[in-house]
Amino acid sequence: MPALRKYLLFFWPCAIWLFHPALLLAQHNVRFVVTERTAIKHDRIYLSGSFNNWDSTANATYRLQPSENGAKSLTLQLPAGKYEYKITRGNWLTVEKDSWGLEIANHVITVSRDTVVHHTVEAWRDQIITDKWQALANAREDTAKVFLLTQLANIYGYYPEWYNADSALFYVRKTLLLLQAIKTSMEFKAWTAQQYVGRFIDLQEMAASLLHAFGNYSKALELRLKNLQLAQTENNPFVMVRVLDGVTKEYIAMHDYANALIYGRRLLQGPVLSPSGADYLAWRGSLTLADVYYYNGKLDSALFFSRQAYELSEKLTAFYQKVFAPQQLGDIYAKLHNRSLAFVYYRETMTLAAKNRDLAALAKVQQSMASLFEQSGVPDSALYYAKHAFAMVQGEPADVKAWGENPDDFLLITAPLIARLYNQKKQNDSAYKYLKFSIDIRDRLYNAEKLREFQNVSFNESIRQQQQAQEVKAKQQAYETRMKLYGLAFGMLVLLIVAGLLIRNNRNKQKAYTLVQHQKVETERAYEQLKAAQNQLVQQEKMASLGELTAGIAHEIQNPLNFVNNFAAVNKELLSEMRDEIEKGNFEGVKGIAGDLEANEEKISHHGKRADSIVKGMLQHARAGTGRKEPTDINQLADEYLRLSFQGMRAKDKTFTANIETHFDTSLSTIRAVPQDIGRVLLNLFNNAFYAVREKQKSLNGQYDPKVEVSSKGEGDHVLIIVKDNGVGMSPKVAEKVFQPFFTTKPTGEGTGLGLSLSYDIVTKGHGGELKVGTKEGEGSEFIVQLPNSGQQSNGLQ
Repeated sequence: MPALRKYLLFFWPCAIWLFHPALLLAQHNVRFVVTERTAIKHDRIYLSGSFNNWDSTANATYRLQPSENGAKSLTLQLPAGKYEYKITRGNWLTVEKDSWGLEIANHVITVSRDTVVHHTVEAWRDQIITDKWQALANAREDTAKVFLLTQLANIYGYYPEWYNADSALFYVRKTLLLLQAIKTSMEFKAWTAQQYVGRFIDLQEMAASLLHAFGNYSKALELRLKNLQLAQTENNPFVMVRVLDGVTKEYIAMHDYANALIYGRRLLQGPVLSPSGADYLAWRGSLTLADVYYYNGKLDSALFFSRQAYELSEKLTAFYQKVFAPQQLGDIYAKLHNRSLAFVYYRETMTLAAKNRDLAALAKVQQSMASLFEQSGVPDSALYYAKHAFAMVQGEPADVKAWGENPDDFLLITAPLIARLYNQKKQNDSAYKYLKFSIDIRDRLYNAEKLREFQNVSFNESIRQQQQAQEVKAKQQAYETRMKLYGLAFGMLVLLIVAGLLIRNNRNKQKAYTLVQHQKVETERAYEQLKAAQNQLVQQEKMASLGELTAGIAHEIQNPLNFVNNFAAVNKELLSEMRDEIEKGNFEGVKGIAGDLEANEEKISHHGKRADSIVKGMLQHARAGTGRKEPTDINQLADEYLRLSFQGMRAKDKTFTANIETHFDTSLSTIRAVPQDIGRVLLNLFNNAFYAVREKQKSLNGQYDPKVEVSSKGEGDHVLIIVKDNGVGMSPKVAEKVFQPFFTTKPTGEGTGLGLSLSYDIVTKGHGGELKVGTKEGEGSEFIVQLPNSGQQSNGLQ
């Protein structure tokens, strides 16, 4: 055990050293490749980042070495993780920039394996201007040179570090001249008209911003009004917002708040503040509207748009996009005497401005804080912030001018405030000093000559707009006049065409009239022939019905006549036997024969009466009816015509037989109907039923039991007669057409196609009832006659 303890004590530190977590981390090769896209090339380029504690010195370990295609590279072995870094030339004064001079955010890389990272350097901080000068010296007169000149103007005009208004204006003018010179060249044709106008507006806006910073508001307004004319020809809301913001800015600077409101409200007419607009557009448009409403004393509207801009700024990333809205909200709440909220937003603005070292924004918010402390009765704090703001603007005017603002505007507000505060402290010398300073600035900015120049520009613009409106109106009137002339000419042409067509049509009508008259005669002749044929078919149907009825009656009357003949022959034999019995003197036999004779005579009388009733029924059917409804026993009528139809079918085909079932409702009373017409309907339905079962019987060669059922029943105010068979049935398509005139399923010569059509008219039109059919092909059909059972009087078919 002591030996083992000694062994562990010896190896334990070694194990800790070998398996330490930091030593276990895997190392990955990360190759950084940097290419300079600058006119001036450099040998010494370094990396500075979290992997070397942001060492910005010229550390040879992190110097990139020459690589392929003019690039430089450096390979570092790094553990897995996330790293931030920048590219420099040995110190922070030589850090990389973008081509417009903007700060480049830290590069970020997440290392998890061997990888290669490529970067392109557009510019270096210490050489951003000299590099572009050298690029200009070798540049052709083309669009690339336009970009270089524009970048130089932008750097001189918008960055405090290199601010030089004269140089900025020089490069703006040079760029505009180059644009005009190459406008028609082949090189320029790569640009669209919209790109050209956009570039032209950008340059003039830059010039206007520089002039505004010098206090030349009239010339700045003139340029921006020209830009507005150009922007109206473009469908670009970004350009329109920028230009309208500049125009309102000039009117506010000259305290012409009414015109500022007129131009500011034009932002509400386009897509700028619509839900579909970009956040940046809505943010900038809201700020502009809040300003014009603020200076016009419409604080509720100003507050609405300022809050909107504040909410939108949360979605934006640039510092300047976040600092304006809280400053503006503070000013509005201060004007509304809500000092607590004003202080909240001013402090937020001060924090943002200090964090980003923005002296212009910091000076403005300190001046606003000084005014608010003065209102709150805290003069010492007010004087502190006012003097700080004054000193910053007076000491670093480039920071204000780079934002396109005039430092004198700040000083003109701050100097009287300081004078008032010194006056409260009874320090009259200091108060006089700042008061005189403010008077000098006011005379410099708003003297009579500058006011006249500004008013002339504004007046000329109003004249131009009036002339433009008159030109538009004149063009509209000319257009309307031209359209009226075109309309008149077109109308005359139409009239001529119509007149020609009328003349031609009149001639055609005369020809057509003769033809129509001839066709009319032919049509009338054809109609009469068709009518005669139709009447003939109807008569044929009636005769067919009558023939079938007559055949049935003849077959029906044959039975009683046979009985009469048979009993007459029997009586003749009985009389002969009676005579023999008399001669024999057998009177008992005579009496028996006499009794038989009497019984036979009764049977002869019965069958004679039966024949008489059949004849009377035939005569009644053949006799023309009155066409008026009368009380009718529908059960008796159906039973009689059922037997007649069956006998008629038997007369045609001696082999035909069928089971007949009747289910008559004996509780039915008589109904008002035309018996002859209803009888014709029933006869037609019975004939069709017997025909259907006979055809099926033929097709099945006796393997079938034909059956016809007839029933009647009362149903509310109606009486139903139902005729059902188990014959061949009909398809749905045939059933749809079964009541159409001249439609028949029977072979040619066996049917006219008018039976069911006439029956339908008799039931529906003559009696106000219904005739329905239900059928299934191969299984049979069912016809239902529904007649009203009421005391109403109405004429039947004539």
